[in-house]
Amino acid sequence: MRKLMCKILSTVLIVATCLTGCSKSDTYVAGTYTGTGEGFGGAVTATITVTGSEITDVVLDGPSETPSIGGAAFETLRDKILEAQSAEVDVVAGATYSSNGAIEAVKAAIENAKNGNTASAGGNVPVTYTAGTYEGNGEGYLGNVKLAVTFTEDGISGIEVKESKETAYVGDAAYPYLIADAIEANGSGIDVVSGATFTSKAFKAALTEAAEAAKASDIEGFKKNTVTHVAGPDEDLGTFDVIVVGAGGAGMGAAAEAAQRGLSVLVLE
Repeated sequence: MRKLMCKILSTVLIVATCLTGCSKSDTYVAGTYTGTGEGFGGAVTATITVTGSEITDVVLDGPSETPSIGGAAFETLRDKILEAQSAEVDVVAGATYSSNGAIEAVKAAIENAKNGNTASAGGNVPVTYTAGTYEGNGEGYLGNVKLAVTFTEDGISGIEVKESKETAYVGDAAYPYLIADAIEANGSGIDVVSGATFTSKAFKAALTEAAEAAKASDIEGFKKNTVTHVAGPDEDLGTFDVIVVGAGGAGMGAAAEAAQRGLSVLVLE
């Protein structure tokens, strides 16, 4: 009798488990949600469409990523994410930074879908903080970058670089531009500075960490907020014998050699 009762009890437990755990429960609030991540060249945005229990579409956008590398990786990642119904997928070989940015963005969008949070969709969003000065860190090209960021209740009032080992006149030259853009944007979705990509990414990561410490009301909105720079009017620079695109070692060497030969040279970076 005791064995029979145990068997019946086990059967009841299995049935109960299937009724609660084997059935497909609602995971998301149906709708369209966005999230942001940091790719190789700048912000990557993920827009996902969900039903109550399924991701039905994923759109990845990284305007600063290389189309043939990051752009191609996005197509592969989209298929992987839809198949896995999760952002827990492998990066695409050869596009690690772009892949990580896209995966980070999808994870953020999924969290928004779970909470029904659509506040971060489209344009800059207002973000509030616990006023004070907070520190954040990011991994730069040559080591840690530490920022001290001062927040008011509704914005960034000041940013100080407390620690940086970045290359003089290259990485550290990007800070004034990044600081000005971050304060204006009230966020870390700003563009990286050309020629100082790793330093820019470290700055943005440190800024986001400081905002999290300040209890930012919408950290996804903060990571998306940006400044749009409009190109100025065309400028006639005249004509040159040699135009070098890229001021790296090879480019500067070629420009110097041409100038020593008496040619007029324009270097574009």
